[in-house]
Amino acid sequence: MALEYTTISQLNSSQKEWKIRVLVSRIWDFHSKHKPEVVLGMEAILVDEKGDRIQAFVKQKLIKKYKRELKEGEYLDVMNFEILGNNGDYGGTTHPYKINFIWTTYAKTSEKIPNLSRFNLSPFPDILFQSNELMMSS
Repeated sequence: MALEYTTISQLNSSQKEWKIRVLVSRIWDFHSKHKPEVVLGMEAILVDEKGDRIQAFVKQKLIKKYKRELKEGEYLDVMNFEILGNNGDYGGTTHPYKINFIWTTYAKTSEKIPNLSRFNLSPFPDILFQSNELMMSS
């Protein structure tokens, strides 16, 4: 039986097999705090058809394997990845989990997801409110 697509909001650590169709919204290298010239891995923000977002991580030793597929603006089908807690120093999304690419992760170009934006724009009043909240808590 073929694995069905799962939305990002449904991803959790309760099972091991997931299949998602996503847009690669942003991608960047993750550097060592103590040696900024050392790349520890590659990180990305992935967006599904509902606009939900999750952070993904590729360890340094796997960057060459996935660099060709993981490009900003690419649509991908991704399977066979680990789900880890999103509890590091930096969270690129509010999702409680993040995706960890492993050696056997499948990531291949897929069909375009219609009407999907790479960006998550906030209304200006929300930005002002958050800014005021930060200033008041300082």
